[in-house]
Amino acid sequence: MNHAFSKIGIIVILVALVVGGILAWQYLQAPKEEIKFTYNIEECVEERGLLSSEKLIIHSEEHQISIGGFYDSYCNMKPEDTLYMTHEKKENEIIFKIVVDPKGEPVARCICPFGVSGKIENLTPGKYQVKIVAENKYVNQTEVVQTEEIEVK
Repeated sequence: MNHAFSKIGIIVILVALVVGGILAWQYLQAPKEEIKFTYNIEECVEERGLLSSEKLIIHSEEHQISIGGFYDSYCNMKPEDTLYMTHEKKENEIIFKIVVDPKGEPVARCICPFGVSGKIENLTPGKYQVKIVAENKYVNQTEVVQTEEIEVK
């Protein structure tokens, strides 16, 4: 009688392990939030000597957050090459990072506003802490330019 009980017990444990493994595999294979990031940086608008105080605008639409406005940088930066944008998403935090990377080239002494826009799509509805970060690799400096809580519907 003990042998029959122990065999049934072993079979029940094996079945439970297999079922648990299948459920865990399905959970891990569940589709994750596929966000889409796009950005555009336009050429220098006009050369000027001082930094402007214009802010970038953060706004949300259905399932997306976008930024837009002007960002001041060195006049000789080239959009998509030495001036570009990246992003990060951690839980309910979104970071738009504007990167100045002269790649060893000398920088101009003049400052110029570049048209900047970026968008993250396919977001789950909810509240997000949105940060715009500027990273200047020439002077090895990173700073948070703007922070705002945005609700995505």
